[in-house]
Amino acid sequence: MTRLDPGHAEHWSTLRTALRTRLSSTFTPEMMAVDGADRPVAGAGSQLGWLLWSGALDEHAAEAAADRLARPDVLTDFGVRTLSVDHPRFGPALYHRGAVWPFDNWIAWGALRAMRRSADADRIRTGVLKAVRKLGRYPELYAVHTSGQLLAVPVANQISRRLVRCW
Repeated sequence: MTRLDPGHAEHWSTLRTALRTRLSSTFTPEMMAVDGADRPVAGAGSQLGWLLWSGALDEHAAEAAADRLARPDVLTDFGVRTLSVDHPRFGPALYHRGAVWPFDNWIAWGALRAMRRSADADRIRTGVLKAVRKLGRYPELYAVHTSGQLLAVPVANQISRRLVRCW
């Protein structure tokens, strides 16, 4: 906003600092969100990649989020889940409660690369590419069973390789 509204840059800078302070002190790596009553909603998952990508966390909170994102209950051999397998509401094929979204993963990949966490970033990249090759399509999302098995989600949009080649 400081670039979009330079006449009010100081205002936007003050808000940015306050938000970063609040996010870094409030959002632990085990939180999904804060509800309307300011109560924490538990759940580690791909939202950590979004927080890292946005640059909204201070250095200490960012490192904690990156460490949490890379744990095996969230980061699978085929990418980052939307929700940890340890969460009671987890379901491997549920849209926002366990499925793997490739676009979420590219955001987490970029964030980890920017943090110079190449090994974790490479696990995400190679995992998503491996999933796409195995599934034979470019899905909106897919599932990774708790056993580690890759599964297609039948209701997810999938673009065929034939169509992609035409682009």
